[in-house]
Amino acid sequence: VLLMACLVLGIETSPSNPGELLTDSTWTTVDYGVRHPMDFNSHNLQVITRALPGSDRKMRLRFSNEQDKRAGLLDIVFGGVAGYEGDVTVYKFGHCTSGYEPFEGRLSSSEENKWEIARNGDTGANITITCNGEQVLQFRISHDVCHRDELTEDEERWDDVWGRAWETVEFKAADTASREWRAVEKEGRPGEVAKRGELETIGTVFMENANAEGKFVT
Repeated sequence: VLLMACLVLGIETSPSNPGELLTDSTWTTVDYGVRHPMDFNSHNLQVITRALPGSDRKMRLRFSNEQDKRAGLLDIVFGGVAGYEGDVTVYKFGHCTSGYEPFEGRLSSSEENKWEIARNGDTGANITITCNGEQVLQFRISHDVCHRDELTEDEERWDDVWGRAWETVEFKAADTASREWRAVEKEGRPGEVAKRGELETIGTVFMENANAEGKFVT
């Protein structure tokens, strides 16, 4: 079973104008440190990584809402993490899990892999990750897995962070594995991304354990 192909919903933005939503969803070279507006309700993010297992390279993604309030972090590290054998690829959801965990199934031994990342808010805070077309993780953000007492530097709890909508994605400067990305419709076809003025209100992601204010009930 392959284990690396995380493409996160993506809507391309110009580095000189990171707030502009473009309609081209063809493969785009990753530009680090730029926020890309994206409609995660209708699209998934796809990412091409180039990193051999055990290379210590990483994919690091930051999700935020339109006000640039953090809405989650995702790290995928291609080996070299303490506590695991050198070639084990692991993941971590920032502001939720405190440590790294291995993916389910066997890892691909290839250097280049295609990832797809989907957030499905209609059935709860479910995040699905596939690698080269094979599902390698189904993760539910909830008080069962997130550390309830851990605060961010802004003294926010995990439910403050993950209760927000994903409206932008950023490849962080520490990302050494991601090379190309694009947005695809949730049906799996590359889709034209709407311009900002044509986007419907994304709103708060619905979660089973959320109350009317978008906070998790703990």
